[in-house]
Amino acid sequence: MTLAELQALLHGRITGMVAEREDEVREQVVARPPLDALARVEIYAGMYLHRLVDAIAEDVPHTSRVLGHEAFVELVRAYLHEHPSRSPDISQAGRHFGTWLRTYSGIRPDLPDLVILERARSEVRTALDAPVAGAEELQSLNPGALPGARFHFSPALRVLRLQHDVRRLWDVLEEDAGDVPDPVPVHTTVVVWRQEFKVFHTGLSEPESRALMVAREGGSLEEVCATFAGEPDPAHAAFKTVLSWFADGWVAAVTSQRA
Repeated sequence: MTLAELQALLHGRITGMVAEREDEVREQVVARPPLDALARVEIYAGMYLHRLVDAIAEDVPHTSRVLGHEAFVELVRAYLHEHPSRSPDISQAGRHFGTWLRTYSGIRPDLPDLVILERARSEVRTALDAPVAGAEELQSLNPGALPGARFHFSPALRVLRLQHDVRRLWDVLEEDAGDVPDPVPVHTTVVVWRQEFKVFHTGLSEPESRALMVAREGGSLEEVCATFAGEPDPAHAAFKTVLSWFADGWVAAVTSQRA
């Protein structure tokens, strides 16, 4: 066996990507009593697993708490078997954990959404800084350019489509405020963002969600306003929503083109 082949074998065993080939490990790795070759390699595999467990738990501490340590370790082990870490950045190990949990049975049905929320908050906390545009940038445009105005959003902004409303669950766990509430199975749009050093999240109504989706996909102000056509007072709803984007620091810049 070449050095490269041995390295690949050991990497596979330690990361869990290779579940078999024990005989080759025993042949290629020197035993050191009282441990045989395989037991020596498994020590490193255990260390690797628990380092990744710790890294993922740092991103989703409330989920880890709800599950309990042993159950959390077993879930992460199963997750890593299907999604082994391939990045030198250990913080990326859990980026698919929430969506993977949606395929897993036997847990609280809202835990995948709690993971997704916690992970988004962690990403936003370390996202790149960007300029913050004020509403005056929009208000200063010439009337002819206003309909074609387009919004450029902060990199510290995430929009989540959740299958459960986990905001109350997150609040209770964050504040250690007593009994964990029952799952709330309702589709919810949640926005996560950062202002200076503090991370926030909030829910959006369906019209607000549609407007933000259009704007983030490059839609013009005219197209954003059109999403409120079915509201009792479309102009007021659009005006209030767009101004809230500036007030919360979501908008990094505004560009325009004449309609």
